[in-house]
Amino acid sequence: MTKASLFVLSFLVIISLIFGGLLVGSFFRKNSPQFIQASRHRELLRPVNVSETTPYFDDSTNQIKLGNSYYEITLSKTNGSIISLTDKARNSLLNQGSDNGCLWKAVFTNANISSIDGCSYTNNFSYSWDSSKSSLILKYTQPSHQVDTQIILTASSKSYFDLNINLQNNSGGNLTEVLLPNSLSFSDSEVSNGYGSFSLPGIRLEKSFFTGHHSFNSLYPGLKGFGNFLAVNIGNSSLALYTINPNGPIQPVRMGFSDNSQKQKDTFLIDYDFQTWIANKQTYTAPAVRIRIGQTIKENSLSYRTDNAIDNYQNISDKVGVKFPQLARSIFIKADKKMPFSAWSSNFGLLPKPALLSPADYTSGGFDTHYPDFLPPDPSYGSSADFQAAINAAHSNNMLVMPYINPTRWTSNSQTLAHLSVADLAVLDQKGQPVYESYDKSSSLPQGKTGFLVSPTLPLAKQILTQIMGQWHGQGPNAVTIDFLFEDQIGSRAFKKDFNPKAQGVMSYADGWLDHIKQYSSWGINEEQGYDKLAQNSFGFHGSALFFYPNINDDFGGADNWNGYPLALWMMGDKVLFYQHNLSGRTMSDRKEILTWNLAFGTMLSYRWQMIDESLQSKLWVKFIADLQQLINSKAAGVRLTDFADLADYVTESKFPAVSIIANWDTKNSYLDQQGSSIAPSGFLASTNDASVQAGIFNGQFNQTKLSSGDHYLLIKRDQNSLIIEQALGLDTPLAINIPSDLVNSNPQVWALDSAGKEIKQISFQKQNNQILFTYSQKQNNQDVFGYEISFQ
Repeated sequence: MTKASLFVLSFLVIISLIFGGLLVGSFFRKNSPQFIQASRHRELLRPVNVSETTPYFDDSTNQIKLGNSYYEITLSKTNGSIISLTDKARNSLLNQGSDNGCLWKAVFTNANISSIDGCSYTNNFSYSWDSSKSSLILKYTQPSHQVDTQIILTASSKSYFDLNINLQNNSGGNLTEVLLPNSLSFSDSEVSNGYGSFSLPGIRLEKSFFTGHHSFNSLYPGLKGFGNFLAVNIGNSSLALYTINPNGPIQPVRMGFSDNSQKQKDTFLIDYDFQTWIANKQTYTAPAVRIRIGQTIKENSLSYRTDNAIDNYQNISDKVGVKFPQLARSIFIKADKKMPFSAWSSNFGLLPKPALLSPADYTSGGFDTHYPDFLPPDPSYGSSADFQAAINAAHSNNMLVMPYINPTRWTSNSQTLAHLSVADLAVLDQKGQPVYESYDKSSSLPQGKTGFLVSPTLPLAKQILTQIMGQWHGQGPNAVTIDFLFEDQIGSRAFKKDFNPKAQGVMSYADGWLDHIKQYSSWGINEEQGYDKLAQNSFGFHGSALFFYPNINDDFGGADNWNGYPLALWMMGDKVLFYQHNLSGRTMSDRKEILTWNLAFGTMLSYRWQMIDESLQSKLWVKFIADLQQLINSKAAGVRLTDFADLADYVTESKFPAVSIIANWDTKNSYLDQQGSSIAPSGFLASTNDASVQAGIFNGQFNQTKLSSGDHYLLIKRDQNSLIIEQALGLDTPLAINIPSDLVNSNPQVWALDSAGKEIKQISFQKQNNQILFTYSQKQNNQDVFGYEISFQ
């Protein structure tokens, strides 16, 4: 057998031992998230120093102009439409008006009209300027008064202006949608990036998305809408758009970017459409839309945070309290191993610690059935008393417990609901019928696992929710007491119009769940996905853009058109913890692409209990990811991102207050850092600011010294007078380790260590140019090596 063949065989054996065949199976070949691509350019937009000036107003020509030292808006005197937006500080023209030249548009159902827009009022339009408030009042009044509208454009002395709309609906039907501004138009060739709060932690769209004539819209709040924020870098300037709604009911928005080339060659539109349900003879007032000009994406993200009072939310460390240090260091473990609760404690030895255990498939009848009957558990797992004993044992082993429930979707075959009317519990459609959903149609149950959507403002539903929640805090029969609770789908559900006459209102669905979370905020609630307003009372959001792979490539027209981007980390990184999806096996921390994403975006690491076994490589891997969580990710937990920068093509650097991460998103080429270490394709380099920890995935060379072939997963941590070096994955290799500056005159020794950290053997080394050079071997004295210690005397 050739040397190359031996290497390939060894590599495959290592991989198969670690992941039980996952990485060499069909999933790795087809679904590995190698679509992740960082920006192919560097962020060129920088803050500008401009002196604030009082807004001016000028209607002396055939157009209306208002602005300040930052921007100028030009409007039509005929109908108030936006003709242009200009960044005055950079002398840059941003946009090309609005779709069809109309400032706003309203859509109706079952009405005398299907829609109406600002262009329909040419002879019934007037305006006035209120200099005391720097406000331009635009009035649209029909002789029949079917739809009378007033828009107020308020100019500030800073880099933004606001739009407010007030619409009186006398159409004879229901107002369902309001577009404000109505689809601003931009040039494909001028845009460099688009940004959207579509999927956690945020999305950055590349120029190719726009020049390739792609479109994408999402709904806030929902599965792909954690905020109502959009932005574009256009020319040498930028524009950001979002709603200011810190205290009011949730205002759903459909938002995104649409190709407009069929109407106007090589242009795209920013879509921003309020979703609502306003009856005839009622008035609709939308929250203010803020448009910011010429600011960096970081500045705009932080402004979104401040303007929506997210900065006033309680910090995650305060929400969790005394358990936070343990939680921040805990790797999330999906407890899906098919074993009774009585067997948990005897299997704790292989689990990383500290850990956050999350049992999911424990309910009577199996997952996604018999809800809301979560307790007692299925008899195959044991009783509630057995469950409590397992929880207590977990606590004794430095682990926290967070069971899974789904309060949003219940099944009529559950014992609790057996004699109750679904109509008293469910979201109803316009025909008065309960709204049902089906999952896992391969199930033996009729029509798959089918349940109805719970209407959270209904009195009977609230009563049952109270009973359910109490069971998790020792109240009632079959109760247990837990650390935290995971509530599925609340954070991922798009808003629903609920026509149940007993509900608080057609638009009350999302706010009903917000009230539910607020009621139990002190109980440590986690959500699937999640959105900005949920961050006030939740402590964890589970899910990211990786969860949607490979469909997300279709959303944006291809893998090269988008990247993850840390908008949410600026907006609410100190308010919630971010995790990968709690159930999805494909986003667990079992390969380098996932590790790189998690570290770069401050995402807590996760793993599956059933993936952990007695093999050497399993033990090494689990120790590696547990160390990463404790030594690196914990330092990004509960803090906001400091900075995010493009170092080179496909290479970014994330900076948190105590740690920085260089991520090489290139799937083919290594990146050589300034210290002479070659970061592997799809790999990372993570370092604490105090130089106590360094971890990464390297190939080619490390600290200017050649490595053996393949990737090397290394972690180096410093104690007071020693360094510990561990390799979780990789062939035996020469290593060069830099000596800390305060220890360069000390006498070093190098020892191989066993799994308990005890010395196996002292090995030979060289001291050269303030480095220790030795060979990292996986065996010493026929014993497995778990690391090497360099001690300094």
